[in-house]
Amino acid sequence: QPPGNMNTVMNRCVDFFRNAHGAKITWKVQPEHDLFGARFDEAKVQQALTKILENAVEAVGLGSNGEISVQTRNVDLTESTQDRNVRLTAGAYVCIEIVDNGPGIAEDVLPRIFEPFFTTKGKSHRGLGLALVYGIISNHGGGVVVSGEPNKGTSARVYLPAEKQLLRDGGNGNEDLHGAETILV
Repeated sequence: QPPGNMNTVMNRCVDFFRNAHGAKITWKVQPEHDLFGARFDEAKVQQALTKILENAVEAVGLGSNGEISVQTRNVDLTESTQDRNVRLTAGAYVCIEIVDNGPGIAEDVLPRIFEPFFTTKGKSHRGLGLALVYGIISNHGGGVVVSGEPNKGTSARVYLPAEKQLLRDGGNGNEDLHGAETILV
């Protein structure tokens, strides 16, 4: 498969939540305009990013001061490095970072967040969300880093191996779409 543009997937995910919650959350979206290309299963990576964004929306609630920032950027490592629990070998990566100003994560909880069936959200949640994210991103050869402190918000960084081929964001291309029909997916 040819390299894909992560900005397109990220924008689709953000638009979903932005439309669902209206102006109740302040969104700051900062896409890298000359983002490296990455080979990924678009549906699966979109599922992973949606789960991270869902957690961020839950964390900030729908109060008046909820803020979520989403950023994509190129990372070009000349030597191996460590970002918390993820070891990144030398090479090119696309990084998607999602930061919220919610309540953060307790220090004793942080090491367990990727464990299947672990949840702090009560019996109505199965505790599979971040385990799913971890599995999807790991299967793409990437890594997921989550950091946060109580009362200081949470940051999730997703790294996917990339090619230094720059993919320019060609916009959403909706200007040619028109009609009054409804499509249910």
